[in-house]
Amino acid sequence: MSSGVSVEDFLAGMSPEARAMMQRLRRLIRDVHPAVVERAVPAARCIRYFAGERSGGVPVLDLSPDGDQVLLGFERERQLRIKASGAFDEPYYRGLMEAAFSQHREH
Repeated sequence: MSSGVSVEDFLAGMSPEARAMMQRLRRLIRDVHPAVVERAVPAARCIRYFAGERSGGVPVLDLSPDGDQVLLGFERERQLRIKASGAFDEPYYRGLMEAAFSQHREH
C-alpha cells in the first residue's frame, strides 16, 4: 500500500529546522538498522519505519514534525519531543532505536 507521497516531498513541506532534525534522525535510523523500510504517511503526518519487508507491517518508529520540534514515536505509544534547534544526544537516541529494532528481528 503506497501513500503516493515520497519522503522527500513530505519533508519539503516543513520548516528548515524541523527538516534538518528529521534528516539527522533518518540518517541515525538507517545507521542503526540498514535494512529499515521507510514510508511517508501523510494522513498520520509522519514518516514510518519498519524493521523490514517481512516484519509483518508492524511499524517500529515514527518521525513527525510538530512546529519547532520533532516527535520520535515508538510502537508502544511512547513519544519523545526533540527540539529541532536544540542539543542532540546521539548515543541516547541510538540506544533507544537499537532496543526498538532488536524487538523486531526478522527470522
